Amino acid sequence: MTMPRSNGDRIRKRTNWVSRSARKFTRAEERRIRGHILARGMAFRIFLPEDLANWLRKMISSGIFQTPAEAAFVAFQDLRELDRHPEVRKALLKAMLTAAVNDPRPAIPAEKVFARLRAQTLRYARTKPPRPKPLPSRRTAG
Repeated sequence: MTMPRSNGDRIRKRTNWVSRSARKFTRAEERRIRGHILARGMAFRIFLPEDLANWLRKMISSGIFQTPAEAAFVAFQDLRELDRHPEVRKALLKAMLTAAVNDPRPAIPAEKVFARLRAQTLRYARTKPPRPKPLPSRRTAG
């Protein structure tokens, strides 16, 4: 058995467990099955700040994830797994804090940060918003 390259690969393999030609359900039955699944799960919308949105677009265009929903699913799986291992979560937090403290870039004074935020907010208030960036097209095997 070959190992999947990423959580995204694992999820895609798991969701394609029945080929279309092997399905023996009518469209009405498929709708009912989907209804059962949706009633037991949770669907929601989220907002990602620009830096996370750009990261996610890059991950989708490179084929790591197929959709934002798949990325969210994998992220929640990873969070659940971290909950099962509090020592790993603590070590990760410690590593993140150490990296932040040891960041060689100069600190930015709070006054300067707030001035930038005020200027950006004024610019947003006085200009028409741009159109949202589209999701990257899916890569196709070929």
